Amino acid sequence: MRSIRDLLEHIRFSDLEIKSLISLKDGLGARALNIKSGISERVSGSKDLDGIYSIVDDYVALEKCIFSKSKELLNDKKKAFDIIRGLDNNLHRIVLIERYLNSEPWKSIAIHIGRSEKRTRQINDEAIKLCEIRRGTDVRL
Repeated sequence: MRSIRDLLEHIRFSDLEIKSLISLKDGLGARALNIKSGISERVSGSKDLDGIYSIVDDYVALEKCIFSKSKELLNDKKKAFDIIRGLDNNLHRIVLIERYLNSEPWKSIAIHIGRSEKRTRQINDEAIKLCEIRRGTDVRL
C-alpha cells in the first residue's frame, strides 16, 4: 500500500511514462511507413518486409503495454480524485489536480493560481497533509 503522496507521485510519473510510450509507438509507426514506402514490388521475403513485420510486432506490444498502463492509471486517478475532492479549500484541490492528475509543471500552476512557485509548492504540501489527516495520519491506500 502507498501513502497519498506516493499515489500522487506514481500518477504523475505514470502519465509521463505513457506519453513517452505513445511517442515511441508513433515513431515505430512512422518507421514502418517509411520502410513500406521504399518497397516497390520486391519479393515478399525481403529484409525490408521482415523489418516491417518486426516493427509491427513491437508496435502491437507497445500498444498492449500502453493500454494496460492507461487502465491502471485511470484507476489510480479515480482514487486520487475521490481523496482530493474531499478537501474544503478550492486552492488545495486546484494545485493537486493540476500537478498530479494533469501533470502540469509548478510554474504553470503558480501562474494559474496567481502565486509564486514556492508558495504553490507549500500549498501542495499543505493539501497532501490535509488529505492524509482526513484519511488518518499517513493512511496507506
